[in-house]
Amino acid sequence: MKLGDLLGKSLKDEEKNQLEIEEICHECENAKPGSAYFCLTDDFEKAIDRSKHAFENGASVIFSEFDLPFENSVKVKKIREFFCDACKNFYDRACDDLKIIGVTGTNGKTTTSHLIAEIMNRNGHKTGVIGTNGVFYGGKVFDCPLTTPDADFLHKTFKEMRDDGVEIVVMEVSAH
Repeated sequence: MKLGDLLGKSLKDEEKNQLEIEEICHECENAKPGSAYFCLTDDFEKAIDRSKHAFENGASVIFSEFDLPFENSVKVKKIREFFCDACKNFYDRACDDLKIIGVTGTNGKTTTSHLIAEIMNRNGHKTGVIGTNGVFYGGKVFDCPLTTPDADFLHKTFKEMRDDGVEIVVMEVSAH
């Protein structure tokens, strides 16, 4: 995917718009050639260190809320919102094709999520669950890093679910 397409808009630098982005990440140690790295810190020194590490690992471009002293770094406002939008675009806006039910609260999110999914499945709707115990859909089960995962994991999972025919996703949503 071209960087301009990932962002859903063009940057002033046309050369950057043509960068080929093969993956997105928010942890500098996961950056590799073709990565767009999103530096999700509000600390300038940490942003410098993490961005340097991401470039050393091969990141093609870095986004942060700071003017960083690297050639392919882009300053943006509200990096977390920007990251979420980029993830949505990178994974083909799959969430727009799904009905998503969020379950929040102090206790009972896991049980409630699975009960809702079972009701939906028994009524003919292919349904998936994302939460504390993992990701479940169509007989597939895999680990989930957090009860409510970060945007990159979440949108990748939405795309996989949609591509596998899931219609409804029931998610545990952390109150924080």
